[in-house]
Amino acid sequence: MIVNILAKRYAKALLEPLTEEDAGSVRKYLDNFQNLLQVSPEMRKLFLSPVFGLEEKRGVLKVLSERLGFSGETRRFLGLLLEKDRLRYFREIRTFYETLLYERKNRVKAHVTSYNSLSQDHEELLKESLRHLTKKDVELDIRVDPSLIGGLVVRIGDVIYDGSIKGQLINIKEGLLGK
Repeated sequence: MIVNILAKRYAKALLEPLTEEDAGSVRKYLDNFQNLLQVSPEMRKLFLSPVFGLEEKRGVLKVLSERLGFSGETRRFLGLLLEKDRLRYFREIRTFYETLLYERKNRVKAHVTSYNSLSQDHEELLKESLRHLTKKDVELDIRVDPSLIGGLVVRIGDVIYDGSIKGQLINIKEGLLGK
């Protein structure tokens, strides 16, 4: 809970002064940094371990920022997180940043899991239905999971719409078992 409050505060502080164009660019840089932390255990260890000193971490962050072409805002923000020992919350901060950016643009991201890949027509139909439901522009993040047997599951924020056969079978089983 405290982590979420902290993450939202940092994300809001980063986003508020940015223009639309800069906000989108910063999002890409934050995504790049998160991807780097995910694929490189060495980088994650360096930034999160107390074994390495602040000056070492600053040096590595400076080189990474230059090589990856981060904007000044992104460099300063990551530097601030490093100084305040908040890089351990980077994933949550980036997630809140994305959420706040979508709110600013009157958009939502819908995480869709389908039993098979959707045709372009089905994607557009789903997007239009979700746009009508949320009253916002919708960006789809679609994944395939054959274990759903049929149908799909849509998650928007904390709300989940389960229209999968697997979900229906689970509900039937729980109903029969009295759970």
